[in-house]
Amino acid sequence: MTPTQGQRDRYLETLERLLAIQATALTDVLDQASQRVTETLGADKIGVFLHELAPEALVAAGVSDTPLGRREREIGLDRFPFDAGGRAVEAFRTGAPYTTGRADQDPTRIKLRNEQGRFFGIIRV
Repeated sequence: MTPTQGQRDRYLETLERLLAIQATALTDVLDQASQRVTETLGADKIGVFLHELAPEALVAAGVSDTPLGRREREIGLDRFPFDAGGRAVEAFRTGAPYTTGRADQDPTRIKLRNEQGRFFGIIRV
């Protein structure tokens, strides 16, 4: 699917905003980048996870400042231990992306709802 001129303009503006981030602390940079991508895509939440060695887990280092992003942190969904598995851990371990348009039908999903009562899910890992 070829993006429209309006979409291309929006993507270019987002790239320019990402390049303009002035923060120097990694988590601040990733938080700001997540927020800007969330705004561009109209997503409920964007999270950037980094690999932590001990105990082995994927840990949120940047999360968009949205109600869903804040809620996930409150209830501990900002950390995916490797021993618990899941789509994000699987994608990290294999290097293969996981893309779905129907995360609400994935039996491995964590059942959370956004503010509108819709289940949220993974766009791509």
